[in-house]
Amino acid sequence: MKLITVFLFLILASAPGYGENISVGADEWQGYSHSDGSGIYFELLRKIYPEYRLDYKVSSFNRALKKFKQNKLDIIVGVYKEDLERALFPNWYLDTEYPVMAFYDPKLLTIRHLNDFKQLSTSWLRGYAFNRYLPESENTYLIDDINLGFKMLANQRIDTFIDYSYNLPEKYRQQFSSFEILPSRRIYIAFQRNQHGKKLARQFDRKMAQLRRSGELAKLFASEYQRSGLAGFNPDKSEIIIYTDEVNVLKEAKLEQLTLEPSLNRILNLTLDSLDNYRFTYKVMHDFSRIYQYQHKENVCFIDMIKTRQRQAHFAFSEPFSLYLGLHLYSKIPLGDKEAIDLPQLLSSKKPNKEPDKSANETQLRLAKISGRSYGERIDRQLDLIAPRQSYTIPVDTKTALKQLDNGRFDLLIEYPSEVDFYWPQVSREKIHSYAITGADSYVLGHIMCAKSATTAQLINDFNTSLKQRIPTQAFYKTQLQGVAEANKSEFTRYFNQVFHNNHQVQ
Repeated sequence: MKLITVFLFLILASAPGYGENISVGADEWQGYSHSDGSGIYFELLRKIYPEYRLDYKVSSFNRALKKFKQNKLDIIVGVYKEDLERALFPNWYLDTEYPVMAFYDPKLLTIRHLNDFKQLSTSWLRGYAFNRYLPESENTYLIDDINLGFKMLANQRIDTFIDYSYNLPEKYRQQFSSFEILPSRRIYIAFQRNQHGKKLARQFDRKMAQLRRSGELAKLFASEYQRSGLAGFNPDKSEIIIYTDEVNVLKEAKLEQLTLEPSLNRILNLTLDSLDNYRFTYKVMHDFSRIYQYQHKENVCFIDMIKTRQRQAHFAFSEPFSLYLGLHLYSKIPLGDKEAIDLPQLLSSKKPNKEPDKSANETQLRLAKISGRSYGERIDRQLDLIAPRQSYTIPVDTKTALKQLDNGRFDLLIEYPSEVDFYWPQVSREKIHSYAITGADSYVLGHIMCAKSATTAQLINDFNTSLKQRIPTQAFYKTQLQGVAEANKSEFTRYFNQVFHNNHQVQ
């Protein structure tokens, strides 16, 4: 009998993953994830990973995020994609989160716009970054207990309490009104970016499909199943190839993945993660002069593109989703005391502070250009007047271009202020001079640009619909504002309101 027991143990122990620990981090959400291992999400994980020992580590959401970023967790439960820059996300999402709501007493005040919060005292649970979705205010209080938050609101110690509607105690449901801060969004399970994480993510996708087919997923979520949207989720999504220069190429042992730069990633995640019928694959575009070879592809798009008449003749465009302050001219040498520079006139003159015995080529300024990039039609027309010998082709990567400027490969660079403000301190301690360009637009809008096909036409329509829902939120504004220097925020906000907000202006 002992031999049989030992034999069975050896067989089971030799099975792939048998007995292996998986550390799972999560906040404590009533009915979904509890410290004793109960809850819908934890029960779901046991069904997906029956061969593993699941070690649940329930703490504050903020602490769980920190542990995951320190590689102390294999899995984190219930995150938005922008919460983690270095993580693997499965094809299937976990759930559809309820809208983020601000609760208040209608007998004492009325909330109509996000700007109303600037004058109010607001509170929410510690660890939740709800400040990302609200105007800046000094009257915010973080607490450790949801019930305490609603009690403080009832006792008029705060003006608003921010949370989800399912946490509102029954005794307060008739007393409080609510204002939507952020619409419903998909939340995910995230895995570490390594081979083990990749294996776990594949198993998650495979098992979720099986659980839905068997009816176990509907049984597990019960009355919450319809709201989750999992019944109608399409795992066989249409693949959309997105070309961009705004990527990080992350390489680890036998694993490579492209991810968008954090600033652009945050903007798009507000919109793209609600588009269930598409799977987005990002590829690097090193030379934008090649974009026209993709104009007849059925599933190819480019992200954050300027709309020009030439491009409109060949491609379809979404509504604008990003805004940048107008392109500036950058140089390590001062170019005079003018606030705005006339490019053709500048390039027809000699380099400042150069010895007279230098050759003509050595005394002429050289301007960097990304092959095929549009700088907007007004600047493009000026660039057409520049002699080829004064043009220097550079890579699409802004940081690399700034390194080349610092090393003297060329003299002048046209770029967005937000890009230079972010990367130049990483490149050099020397001063860089910035000049407006005569005739340049005050701001530039970014769009999704796609080859014309039925597939991409539907994508653009779905994207525009989702974008329309996100634009009124403070999150849409604040994700874009993060890359803007403090001195430029007032100017950026003015243009942002002109483009995106006719009625609900941000300040």
